Amino acid sequence: MFGTIYLRRTLSVWIIWFATSLVNFGIAAWLPQMYRSFYHLDVASALQLSFVTSAAGLLGTIACTLLIDRVSRRTLFTAVFLASGLSLLCLGAAFSQNIASVVVLVSVAYFFISFTSIGAYVYTPEIYPTRIRAFGAAAASSWARIASIVGPNIVAAILVTQGVGWVFIVFGAVAVLAGLLVLALVVDTNSRLLEEVSP
Repeated sequence: MFGTIYLRRTLSVWIIWFATSLVNFGIAAWLPQMYRSFYHLDVASALQLSFVTSAAGLLGTIACTLLIDRVSRRTLFTAVFLASGLSLLCLGAAFSQNIASVVVLVSVAYFFISFTSIGAYVYTPEIYPTRIRAFGAAAASSWARIASIVGPNIVAAILVTQGVGWVFIVFGAVAVLAGLLVLALVVDTNSRLLEEVSP
C-alpha cells in the first residue's frame, strides 16, 4: 500500500474517504438541530427540510452511478469536491437568515458530496492488485469511520465557539482542499483492465 506505485493511490483514497465522510456526517448529523436552534423552526419543518437535503443526496448517488464510467475518475472527484465545497463556502460567507438559500445551498453541496460517497466504493478496489485489494479497501474505508466520529464533534465545537456560518466555511474548505489534492493524486482507471492498472 505504501510502495512506489501505490503510495500516491493510498493517499488519494484516504483523502476521498475521510473528506467525504467528514462533510457528509458533519452536515447530516447536525442539520435538523441547526434548523431548530439557529433558524427557530419547529421539529416537523426541520425534519422536512432535512429530508429535502437527504433526497438531494440520493439524487447525487444516482447521478454518480450514471456518470462514473463516462467521466474520468480524476475529473469526477475533483469537480464534485469543488462544487460541494464552493456551495458551502458561499453559504458560510454570505450567511443569512434566508432559510430557502440555506436549504438550496446545503442540498447542492450534499448532492455533490454524495457522488464521492458512492464513487469511493468503485474507485478504491480498482487501484490495488488482488493480493492487497481487500486490505487496501478496508484501510481506506476506516478513514470514513474516523471522520464519522470527528465530523459531528467538529460541528458541535464550531457551533459553540463561532456560530453556524463557520460550520459551512470549515466543511467547504475541507471539500475544496480535498478536490485540489485528488486532482494531483487520483489515478484514472476508466476502461482499463485491473491487471493493467494495478500490476
